[in-house]
Amino acid sequence: MGDFSLDCLNDVVDNIKCITDSIDTGRGKGFNDKNKSIQGAYDSLSSSLSTLKEDEKDLLKPLSPLFEKIQERIKIFSGESNLEIGLATVQWSIDNNMTQQGYTALEETVKTFICNLYELEETDYNDRENVAKDAVNIINRVTRDLNKKNEQITRERIIKEIKLHDERYHKQQLSDDESIKFFNIIKTIPKEIVNMSSKIGQMRNSINHFGYDKGGFKSDTLTNNLKRYYKEFLEIVDKYKDVDFSRKD
Repeated sequence: MGDFSLDCLNDVVDNIKCITDSIDTGRGKGFNDKNKSIQGAYDSLSSSLSTLKEDEKDLLKPLSPLFEKIQERIKIFSGESNLEIGLATVQWSIDNNMTQQGYTALEETVKTFICNLYELEETDYNDRENVAKDAVNIINRVTRDLNKKNEQITRERIIKEIKLHDERYHKQQLSDDESIKFFNIIKTIPKEIVNMSSKIGQMRNSINHFGYDKGGFKSDTLTNNLKRYYKEFLEIVDKYKDVDFSRKD
């Protein structure tokens, strides 16, 4: 085997390890670095497979079916957006019985989708965690509190409750611009997304706490719910992807 063929093969093997490690460790945020990002690892592996096919001496031809199968398996990650990579990672996790990674990817991808809907910066921590995530979590928390009081639940009532008890519900100090974004989400985010976020969070929390949670979910419940929630979320994405929720009035 020539040096060119051997180098190409080594690159492919190295990049296969990079993409599997990136999936295993939840490196969903888009980077060009193959050691920090599923997207970066996919690009690098896809490139090395293409280079391998250009081997003029054809010394690796007997392995061509294997390389083609690898290329076919990883094309699920060919999307360019963080949303697409997130969805692909959930599907990969389901296909490969990686339930914990699947829930992590799904919960984070819901946040990404909310950021996309409201024109927030999906990779900015404040927009992602203190605006998008907190808005959804606080809707759920206030709803539970109002339910205990047997009070009618409307978005207007939720907003009033948040403003009356701001320190209790919203521990992060928001800038004026962040506050506008935050309350716009509170006012307009579809109930399906709020409910989906809550259900996924429960499952992920149960796994991350090693089963020491109040839910006491069975393992097959966690696995089956991941498949169901993913299907439901795909329907939500298709339903709302072209709706403009970014208005601030």
